[in-house]
Amino acid sequence: PDTGGRDALLLRKLLENPAFLEQFLSRTADLLNTTLAPQSVIAHIDALAAELEPDIAYETLRWPSSVNWESSVQELRDFAHHRPDLVRQYVVEGFDLNGTAQLTFDPPASGSGTVAVNGFLIQNLPWQGVYFQGVPIQITAVPTVGYRFSGWDPPDLPQTPIITLAVSAAQTVTPRFELMSEDAPRPGDVIFVDYHADAGSHIEGSWFELRVMRPGGVDLRGWRVTDNDTKTATDEGSLIFGDNPVFACVPRGTTIMVVVNPAGNGQLPPDDLNTWDRQMVLHVGNGNLDATADAGFNLGPNDNLVLLAPGPTEAFSDDQGIAFVAASTAVTPASFGVLADGVTSIQ
Repeated sequence: PDTGGRDALLLRKLLENPAFLEQFLSRTADLLNTTLAPQSVIAHIDALAAELEPDIAYETLRWPSSVNWESSVQELRDFAHHRPDLVRQYVVEGFDLNGTAQLTFDPPASGSGTVAVNGFLIQNLPWQGVYFQGVPIQITAVPTVGYRFSGWDPPDLPQTPIITLAVSAAQTVTPRFELMSEDAPRPGDVIFVDYHADAGSHIEGSWFELRVMRPGGVDLRGWRVTDNDTKTATDEGSLIFGDNPVFACVPRGTTIMVVVNPAGNGQLPPDDLNTWDRQMVLHVGNGNLDATADAGFNLGPNDNLVLLAPGPTEAFSDDQGIAFVAASTAVTPASFGVLADGVTSIQ
């Protein structure tokens, strides 16, 4: 039935908001370059066709027709091949844009790593995408573990690991990386093993577990675990390992349980700081974890947790991402700010 446009009223009103329009155009470009790219869709079509093909002969015997199976599948491939360019044309005309431009990322000029575009991690370089002119694109240099960002080519780009571009013509961008020092903290030195938020389930209390993976152990003094939504935020709290000698060299294989809220909220038992059995237990409130410098830490059922090592200054922005875990996709390594540190996986 004719709705008089009411079925699209919400979207039309949202598109009147400049911020939403920018996000809509950016997301459209991202999907056309990735999930809806011809090679991605055609691969899905081929997989489905291969699964169905053994039954086609039986179907034809049961329901004879003039339809050609192979020709119909090829029509789907042709549609997938041509559709992205048509959608881009509709978007350019519908939103009065200046057109599209190709953005190319070459393999690193030095070191090892890749890039992420609007949070989407590019697995292999070189890579090309088509973007709407004038729509900002966030580009993140993502180092391989053991490397760090050292710059971009061309050199007139901002020399920071996260930059924003608004392309107006075809452009090629190349990241550069360099080796980190051997003793520098890096992603994977410590990982999240498990966590539990007390949400009225049969398991009481809130806690999480870390495990040291780095050969030779780690110095955890000054490291922090946070459930903030970005690296620099201070609204949801952090737990910071204190300046205690027992944290100076925690051996590889040690599991550290951090109890945020004990079962029954009873009196806190003493912390277990011995590492001879590769087990440590720390209770928030016993003083070995600083919960006051960034107050408000609380482990919720849909929270993210991020482990960071201290950087060259006391600023949270300088911290080095080590590990990331999340129960939802609301916060990602990219949105938090540790993708540029090489933290690519969600545990």
